[in-house]
Amino acid sequence: MQIFVGNLPDSITGDDLRRFFRGYGRCSGFLIINKLVEGRINHCAYGVIEPDPEARRAIRELHQRELKGRPVEVTEHTEPERRRPRRMPWRGPDRRRRRPWLAQPLIVDDRRKTERRSEERREQERRAVDRRSPVQRQPPSSAGETPFIEQRVAQRRVAERRRGERRRQERRS
Repeated sequence: MQIFVGNLPDSITGDDLRRFFRGYGRCSGFLIINKLVEGRINHCAYGVIEPDPEARRAIRELHQRELKGRPVEVTEHTEPERRRPRRMPWRGPDRRRRRPWLAQPLIVDDRRKTERRSEERREQERRAVDRRSPVQRQPPSSAGETPFIEQRVAQRRVAERRRGERRRQERRS
């Protein structure tokens, strides 16, 4: 069983700990750790004592017993519980994409607000263009060509118009 020994004095060694735990089963090495906590060094150790009943007896009898003038804390070592970091999906720049009901509606009654909103929309379109692949990012070859997004919208409209014409022809026949 793994045990934790805390509140150790500064001058502690592995031999001192082995002598301290003599008579409580088989001790296989102690790992002494010196941590800097709040400006002072905190000394503790981890060790293994076998068999388990002897280790439990050592914990019960040696807890708060003095070692080199200091009361020593002896407990069973338990692994700290690992928690996953909490994720907040409503934070970050793409929160409106994940939660569309948070998107702000377009306000038409005030001219300044609509101008500001249209600037925001242009900025969003610019960001969307930046997410394209390198082939799609190539600028139009001449000044008369429409930007990528407008081309896509025009292509969709043409495709919808053709679908509608086909449906009308099917209904007639």
